[in-house]
Amino acid sequence: MRTDSKVWEFTSSGAGAWYDMRGISRSVTFYIETNGTSTATIRIDEAGSTSSTSHARVLSAAASLSTGESTIATVSRPVSAVRPYVQSMSTGGVRVELVGEGSW
Repeated sequence: MRTDSKVWEFTSSGAGAWYDMRGISRSVTFYIETNGTSTATIRIDEAGSTSSTSHARVLSAAASLSTGESTIATVSRPVSAVRPYVQSMSTGGVRVELVGEGSW
């Protein structure tokens, strides 16, 4: 079984870089947390590939986190290209970690 991971760190709202998951995993889990001074609303987007993102769609609905909170978003199917999108956040930071597992 192969495991793949990626971490995004945010200090302001906006989109993270696309990450190519094609052929890597059968499911993905996103661990999302705010630091001790930040609140944030975050969603996960998916596209067909990192070079074809014009038809991106929301993979996981937006989660609103208070200061120091965390949440997990799991998708139980293969995905292509993914990215976190911080829709809004207060001063501080947000960390998103992706872990993909599968046996391709």
